[in-house]
Amino acid sequence: MSPTAHPLDPVSPQELSTATHVVRTAHASIAPLQFQAISLLEPRKAELSAWLVDRSRAPRPARVADVTVIAAEGKAYDGFVDLKSGKITKWEQLDGLQPIITLEELQNVEEICRQDLRVIERCRINDIPASDMHKVYCDLWIIGHDERYGNATRRDIVLNDLRLVDKGVERPIFYRMSLAEMVVPYGNPEHPHQRKHAFDLGGYGAVHLTNSFALGRDCKGTIHYLDADFARHDGGVRHIKNDICLHEEAAGILFKHTDFQDDSTIVTRARKLVVQQIFTAANYEYAIQSIFHQDGTIQPESKLTGILNTYVMAENEDTHDWGTQVYPGVNAHNHQHLFCLRVHANIDGPHNTVFVSDTVASDAPVGSPANKYGNAFYARQTKLATEGEARTDYDGVTSRTLVSREVPGLLPKAGSLVWERAGFARHAVHVTKYRDDELWPAGRHVPQTDGEPSSGLPAWIGDGATSIDNTDIVLWHTFGVTHIPLPEDFPIMPAETMTLLLRPRNFFASSPAMNVRPSYCSTPEPGRPGE
Repeated sequence: MSPTAHPLDPVSPQELSTATHVVRTAHASIAPLQFQAISLLEPRKAELSAWLVDRSRAPRPARVADVTVIAAEGKAYDGFVDLKSGKITKWEQLDGLQPIITLEELQNVEEICRQDLRVIERCRINDIPASDMHKVYCDLWIIGHDERYGNATRRDIVLNDLRLVDKGVERPIFYRMSLAEMVVPYGNPEHPHQRKHAFDLGGYGAVHLTNSFALGRDCKGTIHYLDADFARHDGGVRHIKNDICLHEEAAGILFKHTDFQDDSTIVTRARKLVVQQIFTAANYEYAIQSIFHQDGTIQPESKLTGILNTYVMAENEDTHDWGTQVYPGVNAHNHQHLFCLRVHANIDGPHNTVFVSDTVASDAPVGSPANKYGNAFYARQTKLATEGEARTDYDGVTSRTLVSREVPGLLPKAGSLVWERAGFARHAVHVTKYRDDELWPAGRHVPQTDGEPSSGLPAWIGDGATSIDNTDIVLWHTFGVTHIPLPEDFPIMPAETMTLLLRPRNFFASSPAMNVRPSYCSTPEPGRPGE
């Protein structure tokens, strides 16, 4: 372990090797071991917060690896490895749970299918000779739970300890912000398509599917890249170069005003900082961005591109409105992309309260003293005092909740398999009291669950009685898009953007745009107004 490693730095190649060696040595009796995931166990908040306040005197939080393995007979285990002492501090067998499915496993399954005699025969019937089996690809899905079966770690970009310098004063904003889960439910009820609802983070682990950035290809300008290292099944290290890029982009006009009374003009052009990661989940590419603007706005944004998930239609087959024939003989099913953003608030300190803001007309009738002309309206503030009260939905009529308009409701009905498994998507907003390790809103291990018992947000909230008033809180926001495919989406899907804004309100004493040097400023000479 590097003595200068930040407590939140990802595990290094050396630390990965240490963790795999410790686990192999301690658990040789259940070999062979297949390492599904090794990541940093984030320090407990109390320990990290103390160190962040006083790094010279507070103890540096321990570096601990969070390890998931599959052992002999398919048994799965979770464990913690203290990377300094080389000791296992926790080890438990998973009961009825399946860890994430890795890219290596998907590749192995595809090769097994190509060699299966039944698959080869079926391909021969469709005029594909055995010599061309290398051209046959599998549409691989984690099917979750169905009648035939009984009852992960992942990591998109994580932003920690976000602070803003306001007139020389450092102010905390968020302790942690990340895209914590996503689900892609498909809308065709016909067998076998009814099982399609991919958890691209919790099921496949987006971190393992990440792309490498290249200058001039994915982003341009002044760029800083970050590499990543992951554990392979055999315990070796998989290195991904340029896993994350940080770069600046022009962002148009930040502020402009022309005063007709004295003919003065001021224009300030904006720059934005973009932190970006792109991962490929089978057919889709997801460009996940966190954009920081000079007016104090933070803009989480997701772009969808790649190719549609399609299948071949029989001659004269009807889509039954569950999909669209995007090309002769090619059907693309209706589906949703629902993302869950986890925002751990720390606005000027750890004690925060959430209010719902609804823009509504005045209750006072027209002609009354309070609303004589009938034009009065205001922003009604409603405190969310408990976890139960905080289960709220978007309302475009009243501009409710975040500055977020891509908020489709979960379309599969209550009681459906995806409704049970993806409890976080039942509402646009949840707010919970902070508890260590409550990071994954659909549960830690997603594959092959059936939603019973509930895991993630439904289990944590329970009866909803826990107070979230003026305390350490986490806000969960589910946003996304309902995609009814079009011929224009085929064969390559143009990028579709989903965005939301975390915009300051009553946080600054004045406009932060005033801190940016104007691009152009013209004022008339004294005594010569308005030429």
